[in-house]
Amino acid sequence: METLTLYCWVYGEYVETIFQVKIPRTETVASLKEAIKNKKPVAFRDMDVGTLALYKVTLSGSSDEELEENLKKLSLDKQDPCLAQYYTAKSLSPDATDRVFEVKIPRAGSVAALKEAIKDKKPVDFRDVDAESLALYKLRDPVTGPYDENLNGVILSEHGELLRPSNVLSEAFPTPSPARHIHIIVDSPSLMIVCWLRGSTLDSRFQISIRADATMSQLKGCMKESESVLRDVGDGQIRLFRISGDEDELRECLNKIGDGEPLQGDTLVPNFLGVPVLDLFYVVAEVSSTTRSTNPPPLSHPDFGGTDPIKAAREDFIKACPQNKSPSGGSHPSSFCKTQGEGNTRILCGRPRDPEELIPVTLLHPVFGQFLDDCQTGTMKKDDNQFVGELSNAMSNLYDDEERRVQAVTDLFKAVQLDFNIREKIPGTQYMMDVNISPNDQRLPCYVIAEFKNEAATSTSDPYMQAVAYYLEATRAFAPRMSGSALPCFILVLFGPYIVFAGAVWNLRPVVQVLSTPLAFHYHSTDTHNQLTVARHMAAFRKAVRTLNEYYQHLSITLTTDGNSLSNQLSHGALFPYRTEFESLDDGITRNIRYTVQFMEAGEKKGLVFFGTLQEDDTDQICIKFSRRYSKEAHLHCAESGFAPKLRGFEELPGGWYMAVMDRLLGYDQLADLPETERLPKSVFDTFGKQLKTLHTRHLVHGDIRDTNIMVKNDDRTTLMLIDFEWAGEEDVVRYPPYVNYTNISRPKDARDGLPIKAVHDLAMLEGIIDVRAEK
Repeated sequence: METLTLYCWVYGEYVETIFQVKIPRTETVASLKEAIKNKKPVAFRDMDVGTLALYKVTLSGSSDEELEENLKKLSLDKQDPCLAQYYTAKSLSPDATDRVFEVKIPRAGSVAALKEAIKDKKPVDFRDVDAESLALYKLRDPVTGPYDENLNGVILSEHGELLRPSNVLSEAFPTPSPARHIHIIVDSPSLMIVCWLRGSTLDSRFQISIRADATMSQLKGCMKESESVLRDVGDGQIRLFRISGDEDELRECLNKIGDGEPLQGDTLVPNFLGVPVLDLFYVVAEVSSTTRSTNPPPLSHPDFGGTDPIKAAREDFIKACPQNKSPSGGSHPSSFCKTQGEGNTRILCGRPRDPEELIPVTLLHPVFGQFLDDCQTGTMKKDDNQFVGELSNAMSNLYDDEERRVQAVTDLFKAVQLDFNIREKIPGTQYMMDVNISPNDQRLPCYVIAEFKNEAATSTSDPYMQAVAYYLEATRAFAPRMSGSALPCFILVLFGPYIVFAGAVWNLRPVVQVLSTPLAFHYHSTDTHNQLTVARHMAAFRKAVRTLNEYYQHLSITLTTDGNSLSNQLSHGALFPYRTEFESLDDGITRNIRYTVQFMEAGEKKGLVFFGTLQEDDTDQICIKFSRRYSKEAHLHCAESGFAPKLRGFEELPGGWYMAVMDRLLGYDQLADLPETERLPKSVFDTFGKQLKTLHTRHLVHGDIRDTNIMVKNDDRTTLMLIDFEWAGEEDVVRYPPYVNYTNISRPKDARDGLPIKAVHDLAMLEGIIDVRAEK
């Protein structure tokens, strides 16, 4: 066997360091590397033999000096390594259409050159990716095919080694396979994340494509763009969890609060380092709340899929309330206490007060607000006073039993064309209501229910809860198929000489709201105040009955024309307020509103703020706010001064409501939602303070300068907008409302319930924000 004697020199050393190595001609380059290291064990003791790069060179020199001079001139750039010229890089990219593909690359090439070759090989898959941003990994333990099986469970952070762009391939892969294949894992700079909302179903997934170097906040922003239900939720209220892709585990996880591995830190990638290369990334978003509940457990269907979510929610509620008890039996205190204690059977009626329906009955149908207005301002005529005088006598009388009371009172109502039905069964049941008024069309439910008790203490059943239960039973068959209607109904509770009025509607479940205090009919003949109060209520009720009769007559005609037209045609997730038009403040032309969503905070519907578009232009985004008080003047001034959204319309509605229609602030965050570490230049707040003082020069105040009422533009943190003019008005005239929060919110000492609102309060509140939010 022929033996070669090779003269070896370590590049850059002195000529005296040249040494000899003898090796059989048939041995490999790898064996030569081992022989070199064995020859110089001290010099190469800290070096992996595989990282040695060997070059064959031819030099001449008759003396050491001449040889040394030639060695100094030697450049390895022009020399070929003692290896094959090319590698075939078997590359795997989970994001590519063909996961495994081959790229041919010179062994002397760099990792940067390999990235370019990979992008050239897959121009479609990596069309939006810079080659330099591709991350390439070498597997510490190369695998063989089939790769979809043998790479299962391979985790880059554990089994891979990141290749630096400057690395030479021959150095990174000194001992390739006999076929000269090297294995590369291509980690794309973009992530494809499969997402769900907590509480949703498996098929309601949505996908987010996002850069791997993105922040957690950017991922939440993408989720908000994809899912409208998250659009108005602060980042701080959205928690993200990494979850398993196993279907059974996933189904369980979606219905379990807090389940999964919480995503932590500011950037995404560290949270997915433990995910195998062939696995997808699965994330569930959960909206957390630090406030008390203002809504019942939702009967929600966020993924409409062309179905009617209101109908589905109503059906769910009805199924949860089987007809196993009569309304009278279910209204015993122990019985309705149990029913009202269960979230899926609770009727929102003020018993208990929390939770309550955010949208009151007075905004779901105008008849109830008009009733309240008429109770305050109605002008009584002779017939009204005569009727109330007779009714007061009948209500104040003592009766041997309830039946005689019912007959005496209803006879008087019939005399004024209120045609009450007495002791009538609810269709399809054995339940018998005391008194009701129903449309002539049997396809429609009753719109007045009256529950009598002879005296306040003559029954163990609560008459109010009994009437509420009758409303559920009377509308049970109608609510799902008439999902586009609130099914408005007046409820009267009569016990002894007292009457209480309430309004009942359906949203996703029945909602009943008390509209009056108990009216006492046994007042003294000289008590003109009580007499006028009772007379106005009865006149308002008679007018409301006529209004509801007309409403249900219209529904009857609609049903005859188109039986499906009373369903929720727009697939809204809930009923919105009845008011769908406003007069433009710009030109006086009536504009029509198309509601889309209710404002949400911490994952719950919050306040009476809604978003939508104009029906005339569905790209024109608007915000609609309903409130019991509002300063049109203050809002207009701030909008005209450029630090409040434009006020489009302002309407006074029945029942003491105001409706403000304004531009929707797209691309803005609440100042309160900014991270605590993000502070704005003080000059921004100084400018805002000067703008606020222009409001004060007009003797107007805002009254509630908080970080939740200041909006910051996303792409220009120097632009602030002021919102919520509910407390605003004329200084020293407008006063603070009840329940001012000064425990959790720092306010001036004289900013308390019922006290005048002052300009100095606005400025003091702004100074408090500056202390927390301005750069030091």
